[in-house]
Amino acid sequence: MRLRRIEKDRAMAGFAKALRRRYDLEQTCRGHAGRLRRIQELVSRRRRKDFCGRLQGYYWGAMEEADSLLRKAQNTVEQARREEEEVLKQFLLAKTKAEALEQLRKRRQQNHYRTESRLEEKAIEDLFNAGRSITQS
Repeated sequence: MRLRRIEKDRAMAGFAKALRRRYDLEQTCRGHAGRLRRIQELVSRRRRKDFCGRLQGYYWGAMEEADSLLRKAQNTVEQARREEEEVLKQFLLAKTKAEALEQLRKRRQQNHYRTESRLEEKAIEDLFNAGRSITQS
């Protein structure tokens, strides 16, 4: 029983860790998306005014780098999401096992109490009947 709870607690901690990792990666992904958006806005503003041709390569390279980082981050988030789902399945399995064992323990305990209660009732009835037979004799 204790081992099942420990297994469930470890699985829950693993799930929490996977959830936190995915959340952190999503934050990183949002940061990359924001950087790409800022670069695109800057290029758009520069194009409305005077846009020097030699700067175009710099902005293009910055946009490609930001886009590449964003795609890598998105792939990492998807991988983390798959890992999170796998860890969640493990947690739910461990939780189910622990709950099943707890229900079995409760059922056995109730059966034990019922059996003990019946034995006590029988013992009291036997004492009562023994007392009656002595007084009748």
